[in-house]
Amino acid sequence: MLVELTPDGANYIAARDNEANATPTDVVRQLLTTEPGLTFRELLTRWPAEATRPTVTTLHRCLTRMTDDGELARTGAGHRHEPYRYWLVGKADSNNDLGEMKTELCLAGRRNESADRVGRRVRPHESLSESRMRKSARPVR
Repeated sequence: MLVELTPDGANYIAARDNEANATPTDVVRQLLTTEPGLTFRELLTRWPAEATRPTVTTLHRCLTRMTDDGELARTGAGHRHEPYRYWLVGKADSNNDLGEMKTELCLAGRRNESADRVGRRVRPHESLSESRMRKSARPVR
């Protein structure tokens, strides 16, 4: 518990909870409430000046823990060309298109993960079976 002196300096009172005392989890929730779908780098660049900025490792651990706990949803492959994007789970999206976009991103990510396991890359508009047919239709040299 944090205490501070009263303005006249005669007594102690509990300190007000301000942004400087906010945990990284609280700030991530606040940022993703206002702007869903942010990447790790976007979270760092939008970090409020009043709040204590966490280290890179701390923020990675925070995002991983929140994702594992089911508090955040994550899409993307997790590399620089397709970074993870984070959303709060359980929040009703005010824009239905955003929910559909998240679903499409999740499905596209799963299609590509399945294709990568068998050494193929799936185009965004085709299924894994269509990719296999495209690969098998190539002429043999």
